[in-house]
Amino acid sequence: MNTKVLLGAVASTVIIFFGGWVIFGMLLMDMMAGEMSHAYDGLMKSPPDLPISGGMAVFMEPYACHCVRQNG
Repeated sequence: MNTKVLLGAVASTVIIFFGGWVIFGMLLMDMMAGEMSHAYDGLMKSPPDLPISGGMAVFMEPYACHCVRQNG
């Protein structure tokens, strides 16, 4: 793969991620919070516990690597 394309894709992903974080997470945070509906309790769920997410990453990564090796 072309190195310039790969570096451009990584750089643009990082820039777009942080740009969205600055715009929606910092500048428009109060407006977004005011527009959210709090009438439905199940709309905002609590984030999963870290041990569950970490455990999923630990056990799913070898499986994903196995599938890539088998199909690639």
